[in-house]
Amino acid sequence: MKRTFDVTGMTCAACSARVEKAAANVSGIASVSVNLLKNSMEVDFDGEAATLAAVSAAVEKAGYGAYPRPEAGSAAGSVQQPARPVNDSAAEAKRVRMRLIVSFCFTIPLFYLSMGHMFGWPLPGVFLGHENML
Repeated sequence: MKRTFDVTGMTCAACSARVEKAAANVSGIASVSVNLLKNSMEVDFDGEAATLAAVSAAVEKAGYGAYPRPEAGSAAGSVQQPARPVNDSAAEAKRVRMRLIVSFCFTIPLFYLSMGHMFGWPLPGVFLGHENML
């Protein structure tokens, strides 16, 4: 039986290798294939010894999140499936937007102070130093 999991928290090849190793160490797993670009993991179960919750717990113990994708023919609220985080992409978009605003607020004064002399903009004397000293 093959199942696909959505994996969160992976940023590099070392992360995907760690997720693959953590999932492969669960008893009853035949093979594991992790795709970093899709943030997904495909697990081939060897039998009924391994459950979806055991795979998710092993990946979470390694420091990442693993949530099984619902199968096409099954009910969405299966007992074995761990809860998927609610609207994580909206929270991430809010964090990125806030970082952009803060970065922009620091960039404008920095640009003015570091490049203002090239444009002839008025600068405080502290930043001019000994102009044309040499």
